[in-house]
Amino acid sequence: MNTETKKRLDKWVSTNYQWYLGEVKKNIAKGMMAEYADDLVHTIIFDLYRMKDEKMDQLLDDGKLRGYVLRGAALQIKSSTSPFYSKFRKYKMSARSGIVDSNNGNTYDQEYTMDVDPPEELMDCFERAQEQLHWYLKTIFNQKFKEGKTLQEIYEYYNITKRHLVRDLNQAINEIRDICKDAQ
Repeated sequence: MNTETKKRLDKWVSTNYQWYLGEVKKNIAKGMMAEYADDLVHTIIFDLYRMKDEKMDQLLDDGKLRGYVLRGAALQIKSSTSPFYSKFRKYKMSARSGIVDSNNGNTYDQEYTMDVDPPEELMDCFERAQEQLHWYLKTIFNQKFKEGKTLQEIYEYYNITKRHLVRDLNQAINEIRDICKDAQ
């Protein structure tokens, strides 16, 4: 960024920073997203300094920079593919959903082990319930949970949509759950 454009942007940021932070906290990052407001503002401002000179000059000249930064913040906080999501929200959200972050940024599923084997009656009911499933539901259920195939592998093999595959797996689980709800 050339020095003239940088000076103009510095002046805009120093003049409008408090307004922008207030708008993001009040209107964009509200509720459960309020904890991300400061990070979001800084991410957008950082992106402004990496923008091409011509575009920045045009936004400053036309007086459209306020709208641009508000729209950018609204899009980035909602998107699961934005740089803001990748840098700030992804790992915080994954920790809430049962996935632990390692020190090097990789995520791993937590391992859960049971100290006591489930009662034999429950396992018998589970096996019987599986056998009562429709042949299609039984097939995809066994491939997913007994053979350990991923949804992607099952999807590619049968060439059905992922949405239907997940729906059908949930249906199989719910049917087994209903049959075995009274088992001990």
